[in-house]
Amino acid sequence: MTLVGPSSKLGAAEMFGDDGPLRSILTTYTPQTPEDDDAELTRLDNVLVDLASGLFTVTVLGGDDAYRARFTGPALAPGEAGIEVSARMITLPGSDQPLRAGEPVDLTFGPMAIDEISAFVVLTATGPDGARARCLVLADLVDAPGGRLDAVIAGQVDTPEKFLRFLALLLGAGDSTFLMGAADAGDASRAVGVRFEAPGLFELLMRALVDHPDRLEDLARLVPKVAGAGVLPPGFAEIWAVVDAARAEGSGKQ
Repeated sequence: MTLVGPSSKLGAAEMFGDDGPLRSILTTYTPQTPEDDDAELTRLDNVLVDLASGLFTVTVLGGDDAYRARFTGPALAPGEAGIEVSARMITLPGSDQPLRAGEPVDLTFGPMAIDEISAFVVLTATGPDGARARCLVLADLVDAPGGRLDAVIAGQVDTPEKFLRFLALLLGAGDSTFLMGAADAGDASRAVGVRFEAPGLFELLMRALVDHPDRLEDLARLVPKVAGAGVLPPGFAEIWAVVDAARAEGSGKQ
């Protein structure tokens, strides 16, 4: 809503003054003194900021779904009394390991599956009274196995709805709603849900085959990973078989 009129009637002084109609919505501001808890959190934040400003590396070791990750970085400066700092990989809850003040960071996490490998590490500072502050650091990822991102995506795309949304984004549609519609509500025994719109998707895939074949290469790596998990919408496998055969023929991969 917009009010239009002269400032003599609708100006700030008239609307919010002692006798103004909007005066009642205002409250008096009283500056607050810092609480002890705020001071403790600031102390913890400062420790994390000093540490997180350094450069970190995550080096992947091993293989065959028994990967380990070595996390290295700058030395933790001698902090204020009673503050403890730990680190864990963001994909491994409960893997926190303590850092030693004055020593370079050198921790090993694992074993882990390929889709649990991550360059993100959570740093936690804990005060003597139990207060905690956390931050996330992005390390340089070294020696990551091939196919890691495909495995991560396959782990997240675990329902037909998510698959269609991912497919729409991958193929540049931006919105997957045109691939889905209301399920047949005539059967009272079935809840309204989503269904596969084969003609629209087939057209989208064929257009990608001509204009953006590289995107179908990404899809070709994902489909086998989720094919047996009930993720593919009914009817998609048949359409994909036709499109994939044309893709393979066009790229000479028959």
